[in-house]
Amino acid sequence: MPDQTPEQVVDISLWPLDEEFGIFPVGSKPKRAVFCPKPAPYPFLIAGHRYLFKVSKDWRILQHWSEVTAYALARSVNMPAAPCFIAMDSEAGEVGVLVEFFYGHPGSNDFPRLISGADLLRRKVEDYEADPDRHHTLNNVLVLGRTFSIEDCLATWGRFLSFDALIGNTDRHPENWGFLATKVGEDDWNFRFAPSFDHGTSLAYQLRNEDITRESSDERLQRHLQRGQHHARWSDDNPERGHFKLCGLFAQAYPRALPVMLETLNFNANNLNNLLAGFARVVLPVGTWNEGRSAYVSKLISARREALRKALGV
Repeated sequence: MPDQTPEQVVDISLWPLDEEFGIFPVGSKPKRAVFCPKPAPYPFLIAGHRYLFKVSKDWRILQHWSEVTAYALARSVNMPAAPCFIAMDSEAGEVGVLVEFFYGHPGSNDFPRLISGADLLRRKVEDYEADPDRHHTLNNVLVLGRTFSIEDCLATWGRFLSFDALIGNTDRHPENWGFLATKVGEDDWNFRFAPSFDHGTSLAYQLRNEDITRESSDERLQRHLQRGQHHARWSDDNPERGHFKLCGLFAQAYPRALPVMLETLNFNANNLNNLLAGFARVVLPVGTWNEGRSAYVSKLISARREALRKALGV
């Protein structure tokens, strides 16, 4: 798929709305489903396909950058992820990210349903609704894999954990990961993991421009890394949620997952820096990027990669 260039901001103001579509996971950000017109305005878009436009605003005004950076990193480390592009609604004066739906493509004969992790946890975990956060444990996630015969559960969650540690994603709650379910026969379903999605709560999106210089010191960066926590806990008995500690525990307990976790380390830093530098050339009415943030995010990702390498014992 061709890359989006700094000059190719997608304006969705005239795109047809899909107001009745309600399957995509519910979240706290304003969002709306739209259809790409025919012909597609840019080569990285799919004519006639459904997209989700997620608006960035207020203290989350920079989350679209986290989404597209995470998508670029995911592509480079063999992590299946929903494609994301910088977009705007010129009539509403809104900026955000345009997320490609990862199923239901034009001409496809595959018609799966998207089922959230929370939906299956409700079926399997007793008293899940009493405290959903407490029951969101890696032990319960792996139980789902065995119960519903989900292939690659161990490898997929190894990727999730290491990738989330790399970008500092704190929002992989059970509605932010899920499965594509395809009916087999009359009553059976085949489950496979959906690509990773919803990475806006990562990469220091909340950092104000005036604080970048202060937060760029090695001491501040390390403090930032140590504070980060995953949404999932290790187990009922061990509530560990620290990004890097969780990765270390997972790799130690399930060494078969280590090779895919290590793939998260294998991205080209020069390519990343070129991507971040290009963000400063993107013209938006609000929520713009600057060179100082490019340098900070590059340094942050480098520090996170080193911490992840140590957590995985390499």
